[in-house]
Amino acid sequence: MRANQLFCVLAALCLMGCDDSNQADSLCDKACGHGSCFYNGTQESCLCETGYTRDIDGFCGECDNGYFKRKNVCLESPRLVLDGKPVIRDGMVTFSVTLADKDGLTAGGQIRVTRDGHEIDATRSGNTVTVSDDLSSARKAGYAIEMVGVDDVEIMPIYVPVWNEKTPFDWRSAIMYFAFTDRFYNGNGANDAPLGVQYDWMGGDFAGLKQKVEAGYFDDLGVNALWISSVSMNTQSIVGADGFSMSAYHSYWPLTTGYTEKTASMFAGAYSNSVAITPIEPHFGSLGELKALVKACHDRGIRVLVDFAVNHVNSESPVFIAHPEWFNLPAELCTGNNQQNWNRIPETCWFGDNLPDFNYNIPEVRKFVVDHARWLIRTTDIDGFRLDAVKHMPKQFISDLRLGIDAMMANSGETFYIVGETFDGKDKIQQYIGDTLLHGQFDFPLYNKLRDTIMNGNGKFWDLKDFVIGGDGDGAYGDAIMSTFLGNHDVARAISHIHHDSEDKYRSNNEVTDAWAYRQLKLAWVFLMTSPMIPLIYYGDEFGLEGANDPDNRRMMKFNAQLNPLQKETLQLVQKLGQLRHQHPAMYKGKRQNIDAYERSYMYLMQGEGETVLVGISDSDEPQNYQVSAGTKGWINLLDESETITETTSITLTKDRYIIVWKLKD
Repeated sequence: MRANQLFCVLAALCLMGCDDSNQADSLCDKACGHGSCFYNGTQESCLCETGYTRDIDGFCGECDNGYFKRKNVCLESPRLVLDGKPVIRDGMVTFSVTLADKDGLTAGGQIRVTRDGHEIDATRSGNTVTVSDDLSSARKAGYAIEMVGVDDVEIMPIYVPVWNEKTPFDWRSAIMYFAFTDRFYNGNGANDAPLGVQYDWMGGDFAGLKQKVEAGYFDDLGVNALWISSVSMNTQSIVGADGFSMSAYHSYWPLTTGYTEKTASMFAGAYSNSVAITPIEPHFGSLGELKALVKACHDRGIRVLVDFAVNHVNSESPVFIAHPEWFNLPAELCTGNNQQNWNRIPETCWFGDNLPDFNYNIPEVRKFVVDHARWLIRTTDIDGFRLDAVKHMPKQFISDLRLGIDAMMANSGETFYIVGETFDGKDKIQQYIGDTLLHGQFDFPLYNKLRDTIMNGNGKFWDLKDFVIGGDGDGAYGDAIMSTFLGNHDVARAISHIHHDSEDKYRSNNEVTDAWAYRQLKLAWVFLMTSPMIPLIYYGDEFGLEGANDPDNRRMMKFNAQLNPLQKETLQLVQKLGQLRHQHPAMYKGKRQNIDAYERSYMYLMQGEGETVLVGISDSDEPQNYQVSAGTKGWINLLDESETITETTSITLTKDRYIIVWKLKD
């Protein structure tokens, strides 16, 4: 390696840069703008000056995070900084925010503080404002702090979420529920606007969700985290797919990705069919109704996650119309005869010919969408994202999203939880988890094992035991906060897998009335609710709503009298398990100790937090005997504490006693 080449490599590693005197070699003559060329032994590249970053062509012309451009020069942006975690005392919350502006670029500007969208008083002394606010009647408040009156300098607003709770929330204690918004409950008929197609809007909305929140439906299940569909406005047109006509009821064909106060003009005006474009899906309700839903959840200690579907937009989106250069063109589809592209070119292929795929290799595009995420959080006070289609977006975007949100909430003491969807195996799932990436992902390998062993019966229960103690089971993802599940909107319903009705996605399966099928569903729920990480309840799975593959797995929700006796019995068990999980943290914080497993039964202990919980499940017609010593203490049946338990050394699972959730007596 030539001396000047070695210098450049070392300079790159030390972030020193290479000056022109060391770049005389003809092998390194790349134009770099605000940067210097260096040769790494195989190719030329640009090492950018402080404040600059490389664009898609590798040229140092874009401003790095924390910098803005003035007269083609990147200057360090003034910043608002939360000085420390808010303090709550006697119902009053106090915190201070300082403006860091070393160049005096914000002279004459004001610092504005809003709570839940309403401006509140704050005391300013120099470049510091102090907020003291009454929080005695609120479970949570969200404070947005921004600079106003400074038009030529971009200063990121910050967001300070404050929970008024005695015990800090641990996301590992969450039970999450996915209420597929359009199919959950119709609370406001005024926003019903079906298109008259086979797979249409069915009326579920924010108002309906709020009614069920206030009625205690989620409290009864122990749910303290509610995931709702993407809230962005979607195409209001009829779309053809698989030979059928469909609406965007699922909310995955968005128009308004990128909406903020500053980009609102891009989305102004009427939609093609004279419906006004709004940032929020009108079939679900207004922005005000969304905020009311979030507040109703917060009043009950329920965190709210929004499906963040930003891999693509609908081709009718003003973003695609205004900036086609921001998308991966020409289009290469993942669908139809191009299924191989799901894995061959996952980050650039289009999910449909009407779904332009964002090119997140362009810094401007990443910033556009991250700014939208931050606007949505500040405006609605939500607590987390479920990030759709993770493996179809570059890691750099996922990192920008995580770090951009973390920076907006820095020092608040709260975590904005981002859980990803990567429909793949463990190795691929792990690639997107980390301190600068996702907090966790949905555990598809565990789902596959539960489906094969408990739900459809193809595998053996000892396979499940070997899985959870092996490299793919408990602890497989380190400190990541994963989510486990029995079903979601992309796979057939659990009860339909069990009943072997999972394949024909366009056939509405008959109601399942076989008791053995609900027994299997109960077994799966017992396992999930007594295992680490966040269990997800896909709406209706708590009682056994039927449905084959998408779209049959997205039927309208049922309540109360609409449930058959077996469904009501299953619902009662899941409600009981949800309550027990919160009362006995060993069920999710404990370490699993396997007792044994046979072909059709499994028994284990969950030990931790000063307690021991015994779990047994069986679908065998034959008695299943296990040796478990309780010493002289004995057991308490957590599912029925009135039961007297005499077994202390030998426990038998039978056809009638096929579930055990016992606690070792203190």
